[in-house]
Amino acid sequence: MPTNLPPQAQALWLKAQEAKTKEEKLERLQEFLSAIPDHKGTEKLRKQIRHQIAVLKDELESERSRRKGSGLSLLIKREGALQAVLVGAMGCGKTAVFSRLTGVSLGGGLMEVRQPTPGVVRFGDVPIQLVDTPPLYLGSSRQPSLTLASARNADLLVLVFDSSKPVRDQITTFEDFLDECRIRLRAKKGWVKVEKTASGGVRVMTTGTPLCTPEEVSSYLIEMGVRNAVVVINGPVGIDDVEAALLGYVFKPSVALITGRTNISEGELSLIKSMLPNSPVVWEGEQHFEAIFAREVFGVSGLIRVYTKPLNQKERSERPIFLRAGSTVRDVVNTIHSSLLATFEYARVWGSSVRFQGAKVGLDHVLMDEDTVEVHA
Repeated sequence: MPTNLPPQAQALWLKAQEAKTKEEKLERLQEFLSAIPDHKGTEKLRKQIRHQIAVLKDELESERSRRKGSGLSLLIKREGALQAVLVGAMGCGKTAVFSRLTGVSLGGGLMEVRQPTPGVVRFGDVPIQLVDTPPLYLGSSRQPSLTLASARNADLLVLVFDSSKPVRDQITTFEDFLDECRIRLRAKKGWVKVEKTASGGVRVMTTGTPLCTPEEVSSYLIEMGVRNAVVVINGPVGIDDVEAALLGYVFKPSVALITGRTNISEGELSLIKSMLPNSPVVWEGEQHFEAIFAREVFGVSGLIRVYTKPLNQKERSERPIFLRAGSTVRDVVNTIHSSLLATFEYARVWGSSVRFQGAKVGLDHVLMDEDTVEVHA
């Protein structure tokens, strides 16, 4: 975000953030855009605001169309442990891979889907909902609204690269698409949340090792006209990430999937890894592709599986509870029933989070993937 925006622009930005409806926000953002000075230092900001305006226009048009029609949404309702959405350019082989992974056969010999289409991939006892989407168009500044909305709705993105096409062109298309969606791929192991309040000034709470100080965050928000807010920062988060959160960007994990039989050069593979530094790269042609794909998707999702074991029974539950990594016994108890917290005594845990199997632990014990918990209350 550029410094020293004119007072008029700062005031218009604050009004846009306070808008109650999409129609009002669209109007305020258009006013804000016209007030931003047109020079090199504001190029990134103007691009982001134009994308926000385009997305709002698409959302409003979709809502008008639904009111005129059946009112049904074409977005796929999330089912299973998580929803992963396939995104790729026209002809990249995305739909063929979707059919191979899910077993969903598309009638009529379709090479590309025209609306979001769901299927299921399994990683052991983990059901992963996989959604195919209408294709992107290389070099286009506007992409299908259904694909934009599906990406925003997803827990995780699978970016499909066609090995027979120039990787640099595909990366440019993906980057423009992600900007239009207001999505940042989770390149850092941290997150930030900005919640505006009615009073109290700017309060910044940090854990881990942030890349900016509370004073820098507070100064930045005040500069943008946000004088009352609670900012929660976890991990290596910088001012750019705070800016993204303020502009309505969301952070999502991702997987790179390479299709086709053409070998990608080391240079092109390096380009993909530079764009997605913490994302696994999966090749369609490798052995056991289906199993590897499911494993990598679950691995970057940030989820863990926790099983419960009823008192006085030897076997644990067949179906796991899905929790965020870093969750505790307290989260398990809350998931079972929050009333158990009042009578909780202790829990026994079997798995990799304890040194001795069946160890006695308290509510704040941090769990790991595939732990089994027996609650005593």
